[in-house]
Amino acid sequence: MKRSQLRRIGSLVVTLLVATVVAVPPAYAAPATGPVPAGGTVVVNDAQSPTGSIAGRLTRPGGTQAAYWVVQADGDDDSGSALTDGFGHYRIDNLAPGSYRLLFLLPSGARQWAPQARSRETAGSFAVSADTVTTHDEQLLPTGSVDGRFTDAAGNGMAGISVTVFDVERNEYLSGSTTADGRYRIDGVLHGDYRVRFTDWQSGLDQYAHGKLTEAAADPITVAANQTTTVDDSRLPTGSVRITARDSVTGAVVPDFFATVLGRGGASTGGAVVIDEVPAGSHVISASGENHPYVGNAATVTVVAGEQTDVELTLRPYARITTRVTDRASGAPVGDICVVALPVKTFPFPGGCSGVSDPTGAATLRVSESGAYNLLVLPEPGSDYGAQWVGSTGGTGTQQTARRVTVAAGEVRAVPKIKLDPRGTISGTVTGATGAPVQAGSVSIAGPDLSGSGHGNRGSQVAADGSYEIDWLGPYEWPLLFSAADHAYQWSGTVGNRLNADPVSVQAGATTDFDHTLTQGTNLVVTAPGEPGVCRLVVRNAVTSDGAGLVHNYSPTSGTPLRILGGQKVKIELTCGSTRWYGGTDLASATAVTIPAQGTVSISFPAV
Repeated sequence: MKRSQLRRIGSLVVTLLVATVVAVPPAYAAPATGPVPAGGTVVVNDAQSPTGSIAGRLTRPGGTQAAYWVVQADGDDDSGSALTDGFGHYRIDNLAPGSYRLLFLLPSGARQWAPQARSRETAGSFAVSADTVTTHDEQLLPTGSVDGRFTDAAGNGMAGISVTVFDVERNEYLSGSTTADGRYRIDGVLHGDYRVRFTDWQSGLDQYAHGKLTEAAADPITVAANQTTTVDDSRLPTGSVRITARDSVTGAVVPDFFATVLGRGGASTGGAVVIDEVPAGSHVISASGENHPYVGNAATVTVVAGEQTDVELTLRPYARITTRVTDRASGAPVGDICVVALPVKTFPFPGGCSGVSDPTGAATLRVSESGAYNLLVLPEPGSDYGAQWVGSTGGTGTQQTARRVTVAAGEVRAVPKIKLDPRGTISGTVTGATGAPVQAGSVSIAGPDLSGSGHGNRGSQVAADGSYEIDWLGPYEWPLLFSAADHAYQWSGTVGNRLNADPVSVQAGATTDFDHTLTQGTNLVVTAPGEPGVCRLVVRNAVTSDGAGLVHNYSPTSGTPLRILGGQKVKIELTCGSTRWYGGTDLASATAVTIPAQGTVSISFPAV
């Protein structure tokens, strides 16, 4: 919650049902410690922090007022917005002191930053002080228009087609639709290069000017101030695809599955999926089934205009691991326990379960790929049982000591019972490299979430006094990952490789005290000449693939240093629209970079 939201909470009033006495302590007074009198009311005042304002006038290119348009103040810790009045004046109040950038939203959807900038990165900064008004008048840049006509393959205008003129980098999306004769016009477009997209979800139309099927292949459309750019296009000729499937292990027909081409498709009927109005050309088919995992590239189909193309897919079935979950002490079955199969050595914290035990304790885990797996047990938060890696004779806290289970596609592999133990707790204090407790950070048994799914990993957030607590672990020895601002990710024992960490012992029903002092780490500077805008930088340990560093908004032109723990080898992934690996094309082929104990490591991707 931003400070502006907290600040506007006002005062808290606690009222008993029968009000006879009102006690109002003075502002900033210590709260009363005695009980509230029977039939009384206590009013607690929350003093408001001093704030400032930004005000000014917004005008059109000719100097006339821009009435009732949105203005936003965007700061690092606070934000606010307002509408211009009938004369174009605006005022944004209750802003915490700090630095802000101003954004003006045109009715068309175009975005202009002050002063007359096209992006936040090039916008000016406006300082706001307590009890003062910062002023700025802004004149809008001149705009142009985009018009055109969209037709079917025979040249007839198509009505009701959605048209979007967009610029992803500037987050501008201006929309319109075609009239009865297929014509459209979108005004209020700021100068620059755009792409144009035509869509109709009912018929499955989705293409880009001119006659392209992907955003990457779309033609750039230049819009100039005070001019109209005409973009005509027509629907690509289409055919249909009929898809059937067989099991790769048994060779049997798969009667129930789901398939898509270009995002369009559906469930099989009578053992086949028929997709109409697919643009002519070569396209990838994706498919999945109840007993067959999703395959993004199941086959390639070449569609011929006006014809139906038949394709038979070969789908690999799930492998299955069966087991039974029990209480170690009593041997009784335990239901509703999540069990996850993870490839050996790797530990991306799961967003779901491979299988969940039923009331008899039975659990069946579905596995997408053939190979060797370890099993991780994750009882629900608040359970009496603790998490565990499934070992040969019982639970363990380290993946490298877990039982290895190898399965092949379509195989059913039974493993011995999983025996659950009571949970225990680890708590302690995290100290920064300066010697003071860190005021924010996290402690976990897994590396950072690199998937972007946001499912988290049940880690403990470090409190303002540096304290943390993890209370859901089984009574084994566990490695812990520590993170905090301006410090490198590091495992207990101050290592970058999870498999080499010093584990922390957990006792059932008891609390283990474990304090950790962070090492700041080595500076890693990554640059990529020619990469525009903001990128996502991921640094992985070369052995485990765990995250060793992560920045969601990274500028590869400025090369801001990222802290990485020394003494490990890492691989570097940079995503700026598309993903690039340093020294390779994927994780396996990327170059392993050695991080020394101190100093700075500079990495430069080839120019684009």
